[in-house]
Amino acid sequence: MQRMLLVVPLAATLSTACATLGFTSSRDTLVRTAAFDHNCPPEKVEVLAEQEDGIGAASFRLNVCGVTRTYKRYGTMYQDASKPMPGVGG
Repeated sequence: MQRMLLVVPLAATLSTACATLGFTSSRDTLVRTAAFDHNCPPEKVEVLAEQEDGIGAASFRLNVCGVTRTYKRYGTMYQDASKPMPGVGG
């Protein structure tokens, strides 16, 4: 019984920590980022699909001004998947 009592507060703490760190999906930020990246009005950006890839990571399929694009979320940053991650590679 003591183990069960410890697990519940721990799970609640971890889920709160992830939300506090910003590992939740913000569609508004995603749409504004894709609109800026592709010089497209935000009202012409549509989220078609979303998949969580683990803590702090997710993939999104978007329609950006009629073109299908894939975006990744790394922590709180959204990145066009067709471009290299900042600071990686040469």
